[in-house]
Amino acid sequence: MDKGNDRLILVSFAEQNVCESLQGALRGLGFDVIALRGEKWLAEAGTLSHVRIVLLLDDRPYPADEILSVLSSPHQTPVFAVCHCDATCWGTPLLEFCDEFVGWPCSEEELVLRLNHIWPRRDPMQSDINERKLRDEFTQYGLIGQSPPFVNMLKLIKKIARYDAPLLIEGETGTGKEVVARAVHELGLRKARPFIPINCGAIPDNLLENELFGHEKGAFTDAKGEQAGVITQADGGTLFLDEVDALSPKAQVALLRFLQDHQFRPLGSNRIRTADVRIIAATNANLSKEIEQCRFRSDLMFRLNIMLLSLANLRERISDIELLAKYFVDRFRVRYGLPDKYLHPSSIRWLLQHDWPGNVRELENLIHRQFLFAEGPAILIESEGGQSQEQKNDLFTTWWNDFHEVSFGEAKARVISEFEARYLSWLMSESQGNVTLAAKRAGKERRALGKLLKKHAIK
Repeated sequence: MDKGNDRLILVSFAEQNVCESLQGALRGLGFDVIALRGEKWLAEAGTLSHVRIVLLLDDRPYPADEILSVLSSPHQTPVFAVCHCDATCWGTPLLEFCDEFVGWPCSEEELVLRLNHIWPRRDPMQSDINERKLRDEFTQYGLIGQSPPFVNMLKLIKKIARYDAPLLIEGETGTGKEVVARAVHELGLRKARPFIPINCGAIPDNLLENELFGHEKGAFTDAKGEQAGVITQADGGTLFLDEVDALSPKAQVALLRFLQDHQFRPLGSNRIRTADVRIIAATNANLSKEIEQCRFRSDLMFRLNIMLLSLANLRERISDIELLAKYFVDRFRVRYGLPDKYLHPSSIRWLLQHDWPGNVRELENLIHRQFLFAEGPAILIESEGGQSQEQKNDLFTTWWNDFHEVSFGEAKARVISEFEARYLSWLMSESQGNVTLAAKRAGKERRALGKLLKKHAIK
């Protein structure tokens, strides 16, 4: 079954339980399904006109004229109608505007047959087997998922791993860029050699050349012996440059020079050395915009961007969220040697509705925390950040005890001070102590950030 472009919008004018059962069946067939209430679809139909539509009806009232006007649009793709078997919607003229229809519930075989009439596909059984093998193969590398964007990424990784050329990985924070880079290395010809990761944003500019190329004894005051750089350590293997956009102009020139002929000279040495290293770089920034604003060299991007891999964010992988969450629950159960725990159905609903700005890393951290806090076998997540209403009430009570006898201004100042301290601690931890990188992430001038760090005694 070719699932590469099988994203469906399930437009429901039926009861919720009917919608959920059909949605589950479609996902079981490998479709990436987004369910919308019919009213929302009608309001946004112009922006969704090129997406495959499954229209679900029963005896509940629905605006037939408005639906007909959308279905008769020349830009609309084929529409698949599903009528509940107990409903009387079979005689409606609406079905004449649909390209195929079926009664629900029905067998999986009939559902596949009807869908194939308007969206032809390859042999479903063989394609399912191949895809399952592919997903199982990547599980050992920590890559978990089943959505079409994720499966397409796995197929591309297999192709990229065959060739020994520079690779640029783009993706939001937390999408798993280093995990993907390791998988590319393990599947390639260099798997028996080292994989060396380095965070470019965590290395001060004046130490970067030393980190990359190493130094000879006596190269500078504290150089009491020879030290190999990461390029020498990765010789024959792969060097992963995370947050490559954080490199200073000087560091970009040094890296570009190495990429041109794979030659380098350690600090304090007059001898040119050669290293056979595959470079994989990663960024969560838009390098084209960075080039426009003169923060990144175009010639360096061209050297890095021989092959490109763009990672989908978790919002584009909705059908992977539950699978990932259960994977993390099982992993933490083994890690801590605790009894089995499971995600409460309401927790799964919350996970599917969350925006996930931190992507897979945010999901993993949330499940980690909730797994440890859960008193019983059920893991219950009821609100953003994983706090239950009871926890929220306790937090409010604490604040009230602190604030109910002080002025508004003083209470506000305390909250702001607490926020600053927590945010700055997180920021410096994420930036591994690099103030320049932290200032860039926070959108503040380095000097101003330094004052805040001093104010809260954060080193």
